[in-house]
Amino acid sequence: MNSVFLQKLNEAKKFLDDDFPYWTDDFLRPQADLFADFLKQQGYEIYHLNLTECWEDVFAPIKYQPDDLQEVAVQRASERQQGIAESDLSFVK
Repeated sequence: MNSVFLQKLNEAKKFLDDDFPYWTDDFLRPQADLFADFLKQQGYEIYHLNLTECWEDVFAPIKYQPDDLQEVAVQRASERQQGIAESDLSFVK
């Protein structure tokens, strides 16, 4: 575990503790997979997707369907193009 994982864990908790997906573009593929494993070790029942529609990783509770998250990824990309702030982007369908 490194300091970046701890920092991102604190951010992820804000979403995952409320049963929402956590979106981030802070990891490359190997680190994203390791972060998903780290979240699982913390007790979160999640899965990880890398969505090229918005060039982000999403760490989602297992109740979310991948197709729904893919639609949200398209929406997030569109919102970014419209100039919407990162903190205001959609995160669920």
